[in-house]
Order: sequence, then structure tokens, then C-alpha cells
Amino acid sequence: MPRATIALLNWNGGDFVRPCVESILRQNEQDFEVVVVDNHSEDGSVDVIETLLSDSMVRHEVVRLDENRGICGGLQVALKRAGGKYFFPFASDDEMLWDRVQRQCDQLDGAGPSTHIAAGAVALIGPDGTPIRNRIGRPMTLRPPRYDRMDRLAKAWKVPPAPGMAFRTDGLRSIGGYDSSAPVEDIDTFMRLVLLGGSEVVATCEVVSRYRRHASNSSRDSELTGNGLEHTLRTLFESGVDFGDAGAGWIEYLDARSRGYKSPWGHLLGALATSPLERSEIRTAGRDVMKSSMSTGRRLKAGIAYVAPTIAARWVRRQNPK
Repeated sequence: MPRATIALLNWNGGDFVRPCVESILRQNEQDFEVVVVDNHSEDGSVDVIETLLSDSMVRHEVVRLDENRGICGGLQVALKRAGGKYFFPFASDDEMLWDRVQRQCDQLDGAGPSTHIAAGAVALIGPDGTPIRNRIGRPMTLRPPRYDRMDRLAKAWKVPPAPGMAFRTDGLRSIGGYDSSAPVEDIDTFMRLVLLGGSEVVATCEVVSRYRRHASNSSRDSELTGNGLEHTLRTLFESGVDFGDAGAGWIEYLDARSRGYKSPWGHLLGALATSPLERSEIRTAGRDVMKSSMSTGRRLKAGIAYVAPTIAARWVRRQNPK
């Protein structure tokens, strides 16, 4: 059994696959395998991946699917083939830091058998690989929260950035692995592992991966994220998870989703990403967020968008370069 399996999922990865695979081949951890699952790409990117791995000494397998099974479907294929103790799902447009695999394997080793999830920070990069910076010039980083201060129900809602997550393979398999019908893999897998698998989380604020922002990121699609949350909530309710005082509110949310409800936050982000800006639409969406029960951070950002749409639009575009 290798120490780790890196599950590299590809679908028309284009020019991004070379720096991704090169970052995997630079890992200082020696005891790992790579399982590539290609979701029926048509741009030749899987050939580039296979050539790079074949020219290396890394154990690997390349699975070419005859149809696109989506993120969860593709990762489930990789999980069934994984021989490693730990499982690292990874997209072919991102990059790993050179010591990521060893560091997160060490974290899971030290955390004990009830901890199935390791979460690390993720640096944002643009399509050309350069860091995305904030308004004062500092590189932008997505960090996981401090899970040791939360109860299990609170922990489940704090999903860390996907490119920084690693899992205990047996833990993933204990909940049936990836739900192939789930639209979003990180929300669904994390919440089910915490609430159904009883997993603890070991986290670090140190950067372990680089997340490439570009026009094809699935995270840009707020409706996809909403569909993913809806799917996971329904799965958890059907499994008998007790959401406590918040349960009634989430049932109302699911009822509203079934009637076509869309998130005001997603509406606001979509309005800020359009060009030219429709200021009246932005202000309407911003007002809806401010009046909602969303987090304080989102309501503050909506207030900025309401008062200064142009500034808010620059912030959104800085995080999501084309």
C-alpha cells in the first residue's frame, strides 16, 4: 500500500495540465501513486498528462472514460482504484506545493483514526500562474477555519477550500465515497464525512496548493453551488441528521428551492461580473443580501456593492480573472 493516492481529475485541461503534473512530480514524498481519470477530454490534454507521467518513475494509472461523469463521478472512479492510505483529489488546472503530500499525510498520521480530513490553505493564482493580489498588493489566500473550537454541526458548514483537502481513504469509503449525483464534490463530501462519518478535521493555515482562477472554474457558477448545497441537505435530512434549531429554516430553504428560489448572493455576484454594469440590478441584489440572514461578512460586502458598485465589481473580477 502506498502512503498516498493523488487522484488527478481532468476534463479539457489544456495548457494548465503541464504545470499541474510537474508540481505533482516535484513532491518530496516518495511513496505515492497517481490515478488519472479523464472525463472524456477532446483537447489532447490527457495525452500530455500520460506522457509526463510515463517519463517519470511515479506509479500511475490513466483511466480514459467514454463519457463525462462529472467531478464526483470521476473521483469515485479514482477512489475505487486507489491503493493509498490517504487520498488527494486534485484538479488538473491547479498546482501543489512541493511538500504538500508529505505534510498532510504527516498531519493525518498524527491526528488519529477518527480524523478523516486534512485541510490546508490555498493561494489564488491567475491563468498565467501569477499570484492574485488584493487591493493593497498582498497575495490572496483562502484559509480553513479553526475547527477545534466548533461542535460537529457548526464544523460541517465550514467547508475548507477544495484544492487544500486530503482524506483518509478508508474514511471516504466508509460513507460510500463520492456521491456521483452530487453537483459539487467538496460541499457534499465534507459535510457527509463530518455529519455521517463522524470525522474530525485537522487544519493548517499554511498554503499547501495553488488554486488557478480562470473563466472555466466551476466555482464561478453560483447556481451550481446552490444546487450542490440543496442536494447535500436533502441527502443529510433523508439520512436522519438532526440540524437542531436550524432545521426548520433549512426545510424552508429546500421548499423555496423546489419553487425556483435562487440565492441573492449568487444574483449579486452575477450582476457584479457583467459588463457594462447594471447599477440598479446590483443595488437590488445587494439590498436582498443585506435583508437576508446570511453571514455578517456577506451582508457587509453587499452593502459596499450597494453604495459603490464599481469598486465591488473590481473586487469580484480581481478574484476571478479571465
